[in-house]
Amino acid sequence: MVCVLDSLDQAIKRSEFFWGCGLYDDAVGVLQAVVAEHVSQSSQFHIGKALKAIGEPRLAEESLCSAALGPDQKICSEAKFLLAGLFLQSGDLQRGFRFYLERFNIFDGLPSPSGQDFLVPGVISGGDIWIVHEQGAGDAIFLARYFRRA
Repeated sequence: MVCVLDSLDQAIKRSEFFWGCGLYDDAVGVLQAVVAEHVSQSSQFHIGKALKAIGEPRLAEESLCSAALGPDQKICSEAKFLLAGLFLQSGDLQRGFRFYLERFNIFDGLPSPSGQDFLVPGVISGGDIWIVHEQGAGDAIFLARYFRRA
């Protein structure tokens, strides 16, 4: 399929349309065609986000990694946050949780861990667990099984 696209937004909308119609190869083809033309950090971020949305994790990872290396820190953090989801879904928990920490740089109002290393790999035995219910009480409820009885 050959199509002339005026803008990145148009390419993303066209790929989403093709995806919604079940034309998966066409959707990916449109995004792959614009990757070479749009090399800015912002463009790479939006292309990676669209590729992730249409179920192309490998291609999305390439674009998001490019965006994560750019100079704009906001885009860098958002790209790393999306990469966190890709890595966690693929089972790469170490990289996934490391990049998931970028949410503190994106969302206003989240309590920051203040530089404490609170995601230490390994088994927690006989120690304390710090639970931050940053996005509601779900974290505390989920980890309640680890609370000590007073």
